[in-house]
Amino acid sequence: MVPSALVVLDALPLTPNGKTDRRALPAPEPGTTGGHRAHVAPRTPLERTVVEVWEEVLGEGPIGVRDHFFERGGHSLRATRVISRLRALLDLDIPMQLIFRHPVAEDLARALASRVAAEAADAAG
Repeated sequence: MVPSALVVLDALPLTPNGKTDRRALPAPEPGTTGGHRAHVAPRTPLERTVVEVWEEVLGEGPIGVRDHFFERGGHSLRATRVISRLRALLDLDIPMQLIFRHPVAEDLARALASRVAAEAADAAG
């Protein structure tokens, strides 16, 4: 596991038994954790779809378009659920690797938009 933030202390707070008093540990300063960025709402229907699926699969929200799937609690099993759900909603062949290559919501939406455009061009031509 990788910590999301580090807090430098002069000394660890201790209980009367000499163990670390976890309740007395200070919380990280806002903005120092890597998992949550400033919230940016979806701007396009495809970004909205991606964010809604992530919120459904991750069980939390609000998720912004600059959020990173794996930093928000995603893992390979959840990635499989996201791709499966997006395939059904968009009626599009989406490779599993796409979410690993584009783990930020707006990047994934952009990659999906490219696939939608390519598929439409193939159907028209």
